[in-house]
Amino acid sequence: MEFGSIEREIYIEASPEIVFDVVSSPDHIKQWWPDDARYEPTPGSTGQIVFDHGDAGESVMGFTVVDARPPWMFSFRWTHAPGEVAAEGNSLLVTFELTASGNGSRLRIPAWSRSAP
Repeated sequence: MEFGSIEREIYIEASPEIVFDVVSSPDHIKQWWPDDARYEPTPGSTGQIVFDHGDAGESVMGFTVVDARPPWMFSFRWTHAPGEVAAEGNSLLVTFELTASGNGSRLRIPAWSRSAP
């Protein structure tokens, strides 16, 4: 069973350095995705992202940085249980690829998906 996939490419009027920081820094990620993010944006770093569901509580998910090559690429695995080692089959692999384009950046998210183990 496949849980889903995303493939996207967009132009952003900001340098690759700025865009890289926005997609890799826990402080920036908390502003546009989860309610909290705890990890270091360096390869091998493990941590968690947290989604607050109000009265229903929180969803805490493992987050593992797979690769970070500022300002060109950032990839991570998530959705695995906290404390579990992220691997194919128990987590989603997400990659952000950046290239300079004119006065800004082209951000590419190659297709990613997760299949049930």
